[in-house]
Order: sequence, then C-alpha cells, then structure tokens
Amino acid sequence: MRQLTASVWILRAQTRRRVFPAAARVLLLGPDGAPAGDPSPDLLTAATGEPDHALRVDLALAGLDRLLAVAGTGSRSMGTGLTDEQAGYWLATLLVVRPDPLECVDGDLAWWRAWLVACGITGVRPAPVYVATRTGWLDVPAATRPIVVPRLRPPQPRRRQPRDHARGDGSAT
Repeated sequence: MRQLTASVWILRAQTRRRVFPAAARVLLLGPDGAPAGDPSPDLLTAATGEPDHALRVDLALAGLDRLLAVAGTGSRSMGTGLTDEQAGYWLATLLVVRPDPLECVDGDLAWWRAWLVACGITGVRPAPVYVATRTGWLDVPAATRPIVVPRLRPPQPRRRQPRDHARGDGSAT
C-alpha cells in the first residue's frame, strides 16, 4: 500500500531520533479499496497516556463519524441516517504510527479489537488496522509478514575503476 510506505518515509524525514509521539488516523476507503479522501486528524491528540479499550473505541468512533460526515452520508452512531446500503459501501482502515519495533505488540491488538467494535457500531466494513514504524509497516490481523520499507538514499556517483593495462601474464607493457 503506497500510503503506508509514504507514511514511513514521512515519519523518517520528520524525526531524527527514534522517539516520537504515537498517532492514529482513520482512513475511509471506497468499494475498490482506494482512499476516498484525506485521513482524519490524529485521534491521540486528546488522549494522555495509553488509552484503554473504551477510549480507543470512542476515538475510533469519533474519527469514523468525522469522515462519514465529510463524505456526506451521516453516521449511525450519531443517529443521522446512514442506511444499510450506504454502510456496506464504505470500507475503513485505521493507521497507527508508533515508535516501537516492527512487530505486533499488545497495543496493536487492543486497537484491532476497538476498531472492530467501532466499525460494528457505525456499520462500516472494517479493513485491517495498519501499524507503521520507522522500519516499515504491518497489518495487525496478518502480522506474521511485516513489510520493511527500504531507506531512500540519493544516487551515489559511480566510482571509476582504474584500468589495469597489464597483460594477462602480470607484466606491464
């Protein structure tokens, strides 16, 4: 997914040290899986410390409701008339950015459980929760194969190899 790879590159460019604040954003996807607009603002700006399950559900609901309102469909959790047909149309994913190593940790599984509850309340089909770190990204339900994003390096000038004008027998001419 190009957006996840871009998130990793942006994260690397913005932070010189390995310590940076965690972030979580909701992204609404169309039926083909392509992003249907910009991601939500960071859900963790209002949270202090590690959120519990109820707060994670509330934050995910707030992000989903905000994006559904922007999409003009309303939301079931707010009681504004999202029909079953409209709810089945949308697919939503959660992108969590954190400084920890590229492996599935307990916090990722907690976000996954909260994400399933939030999507169930709004009626939106849940896509995987993606976790991005400085090293790469992984999707939480299938965390067995993390994707390592290669570092971007500027092109290096080619070094010229000196030509050896020697004959095949080792003596110079």
